[in-house]
Amino acid sequence: MGQIASTSETSEERLIKSCERVAENEFKNHALLTLVNTDDIKAFRIKTPGTGIYACFVTFVPGFIHIYGDIGNVTYAPHRLNSFAWARSSHLNLGYITDKLEPHTEGRDYDADTARESVEWWYEEGVFDEVSAWSAKEFRDALCSAADDGPYHVGDLLSDYIDDGWELAGSIGNRISAKAVWGQLALKKFFELYERENK
Repeated sequence: MGQIASTSETSEERLIKSCERVAENEFKNHALLTLVNTDDIKAFRIKTPGTGIYACFVTFVPGFIHIYGDIGNVTYAPHRLNSFAWARSSHLNLGYITDKLEPHTEGRDYDADTARESVEWWYEEGVFDEVSAWSAKEFRDALCSAADDGPYHVGDLLSDYIDDGWELAGSIGNRISAKAVWGQLALKKFFELYERENK
């Protein structure tokens, strides 16, 4: 506990790759079922025939995109009247569409490994060099240990010794959520199937 995993990949990169590997396997035989297809409302189901495993509904209504099923519930709010056209042309960049998630979807979450990666980076950049009560290395180690207990413990420690410590702690451990990754992967699979069917 309290140590940074020795790898060149970040915790967020490992999460994304893990979700992509599972999706590649679970989505490979998915087919598209059109439920409603009007100018304003479009609703589809993507699933492997004969099973509901990793199946989901993809619904486009003015201003919103809803994806729900085995991947959880994800709602995007691009604030475009034609949400289908927006999604189709947005290239579905993970960072960009995550910013369009509705607050209840939680596009980011706390991750202790990501927090420790941030602390290590701050240490290497000399952020802790001015902490008088600790050596920079001791402060780094204390923050890495606090990361296991959550962002508030890190924030408390930072604010005790660094001006604007709570501001610095605001992003610590902030990693894209698995739900955000799954929403993007489901949309990509949907459009792959939609384009194949509508050539």
